[in-house]
Amino acid sequence: MAAMRSALRALESGGVLGIFPEGRIEKDHTLMPFQTGVALMACRTGTSVYPAYLDGSNRNMPSMFDAYLRRHRATITFGEPIAFEKCDPEREHLEAATQKIQESVQRLKEEVDARR
Repeated sequence: MAAMRSALRALESGGVLGIFPEGRIEKDHTLMPFQTGVALMACRTGTSVYPAYLDGSNRNMPSMFDAYLRRHRATITFGEPIAFEKCDPEREHLEAATQKIQESVQRLKEEVDARR
């Protein structure tokens, strides 16, 4: 809870946060289901979410050690901002907002994959 309060204070004061909404690092190239925390913070503070897709990180590597032993180049692609109204979010609203964010990141992923 302390991390959430600190994040909300940063957003309310005009700060920027980088958050991985999947909630963990995954070896697979597919997106994992997003957690609702990003949508919760955006709704509570009325801030926009700038969807981003990070490619070329340690995903698709057989082990975490490969990420340290092999050289690789990561790129980040940003999408259009998703505006959120300041509100006291209900579960259904959070899930819909989270789905909207995930769909935006999925489109970015597909664009990056198509350029390969």
